[in-house]
Amino acid sequence: MNSVDLQIFKNALKKFEKEIRDTEKSVVSCCGLTFTQCNTIVEIGKTGFISLNKLADLLEVDNSTMSQTVSKMVKQKLVVRETDPSDRRYVTIALTEEGKKAYKNIDDGMNEYYASIYASIPKDKRGQIIDSLSTLKGILKREKGCKHLKDEL
Repeated sequence: MNSVDLQIFKNALKKFEKEIRDTEKSVVSCCGLTFTQCNTIVEIGKTGFISLNKLADLLEVDNSTMSQTVSKMVKQKLVVRETDPSDRRYVTIALTEEGKKAYKNIDDGMNEYYASIYASIPKDKRGQIIDSLSTLKGILKREKGCKHLKDEL
């Protein structure tokens, strides 16, 4: 690949990432919550309840950041913390009724958003795009980080 092709690919990928982030933020911002709060509600909503550590792992944030986010959401009456009676060190997070309403709104909005995108893709290209996105995800996961900086440090 020549440097011009590389630059075109890099710019296209950056624009694609930004477009996804901006669009998802605009979809969830209508709920009056932060992007992190929306993601937190979605992860809890998918499982019903979850540990703070597992939630932090899923959202790829450290435990203290997750704890702060959950504390704010407890004050907003969106989630509750419950200590496991058999292991007092184990805390689970669950949605309140208000949190369940927020989850439904977020989930419905995201489903509508992705359904609209999917419907806009020509039928004969859908499988190809899904395969390409899967391939790209695998490559991105494998190539994480700035390898050139590791050598210089």
